[in-house]
Amino acid sequence: MGTSHPVYSRGRPKPGGDDRGVSSTVESPMVDVAARLVYRASELNSLLAEAPSLVAMAHSDPRIDPAYLFLRAEAKQRGPVAAVVFDHGQVVGCLYAVEDCIRGTRSGLFSIGDRTGAGILLASPANQRLVFHHGLRALLCLARIHTIHIHALSEMFGREGLATAIDEVGDYQSITAQHSQYTLPSRLRLLDSWNAFLATVGPDTRRNLRRYPARAAESGVVFVPEIDAATFARAFDSLRPHALRWDGLDPRDARGHARDAIRVGLHSPDHGWLSVLAGWRHGDRAFIATQMNHGGMPQLSLSMVLRASLIQALIARGVREMVFLDGCAGALQLSCIEEPIDRARIEVHTALADLSRGALRVLWPRLAHRIFRDEPAPLRWRPRSRTA
Repeated sequence: MGTSHPVYSRGRPKPGGDDRGVSSTVESPMVDVAARLVYRASELNSLLAEAPSLVAMAHSDPRIDPAYLFLRAEAKQRGPVAAVVFDHGQVVGCLYAVEDCIRGTRSGLFSIGDRTGAGILLASPANQRLVFHHGLRALLCLARIHTIHIHALSEMFGREGLATAIDEVGDYQSITAQHSQYTLPSRLRLLDSWNAFLATVGPDTRRNLRRYPARAAESGVVFVPEIDAATFARAFDSLRPHALRWDGLDPRDARGHARDAIRVGLHSPDHGWLSVLAGWRHGDRAFIATQMNHGGMPQLSLSMVLRASLIQALIARGVREMVFLDGCAGALQLSCIEEPIDRARIEVHTALADLSRGALRVLWPRLAHRIFRDEPAPLRWRPRSRTA
C-alpha cells in the first residue's frame, strides 16, 4: 500500500504553457536555468543536435532515445511531450512524458517512465536531478495538468529517492504525492551457449525449454527467425482475433522497419501463424517490445517454444541480455533480474485540476477508477504447487 502526503505551495508560479501543443518556455527562479516543452520529434531532435554528448548517450540505450518516447506515445495513442532543460543557454537534458488522450484530446493526465522504470529522462548523471526537477516543474505549470504518474528505477535518485525529488518540486507547486514501490522482472541474462544458459534456470523451466520445442516440432510447428515487415504485419493481424491477450506495444509501431528489428514467429502448415514477437537489437542486448500467441492451443505452450528458439538464435548472434520493455511474463520471469521501482502519483491542486479530476470520475468512471485507485504491484507468475 502506498503512502500519501501533501506538499504545500510556497510561491507557486502562475500556470502557463500553451495547451494547444506548441512549445513553451518556463523560467526558473534560478535565472540561468529554463525548461522548454516541445511536442514534435523534429523540434526535439533539432534542440538535441546542439548537444552532441546527449545524442551519443541516447544512441547508447534505446530506452533513453527520444525515438522511444514517440514510439510509446504512438503505440498507446497518447500525446508525447518533452521538457528540454537549459543551463546558461545550453541544453543539459530533457524529461520525457506521455499524455493520455480522451477522444483525441489531451486530457491533462501524464505518465513519466514505463512499467520497468525506464524512459524517464536523457541527461548525464551529474545533471539528472536538475533535469528532473526543472522538467517536472515545467509540466506542472501547464494549465490543463491535474495528475502525473511516475515510474522510476529506485537507483536513479540514490538514497534520497523519488519522494525527496518530488518534495523539492513541491516547494513551488501545490501537490499531493502518493508513493509505493514494486519489483518487476524485466532483464534476462544470456550466456555464451544454450547449455550454459539452461544451467542458470530452474529444473522445471529447463525441462520445459527442451520439451515443448521438441513437441511443437513433432506437430509441424516451425520457428521463423526472420520475417519481413509486411509479412509480420499480416501475421499479427491474423493472430489478433485468436489471442486471449498480448503483451507490450503494437509491433506495427515498434520500430517495425528498423534495420536492427527483431521479427520472429512460429508457423504451422495446418494453422498458419501461431505466435509472433517483435523488438530490436542494440549492441549485445535485445529489447522485446511485444509478443502475441494463439489462444486456442495451450497444450503447445507457444510462448515457451518461441522464447526458447529466440534465445538460441540471439546467443548465436552474440546477444548477452534480453530486456522486456513491458516486463517478462510466464515461467522465464523467475530467471529474470528483479529491480526495485519507485512509483508515485502526483495530484495537482488548482481549481481547474480539482474540477478535471471530478469530471473524470463522473463522465468516465471506469477510466477514473483505473487512474486514481491505489495500484497494486504488477501481477507475478508463479508455478502451481504440486500436490502429493
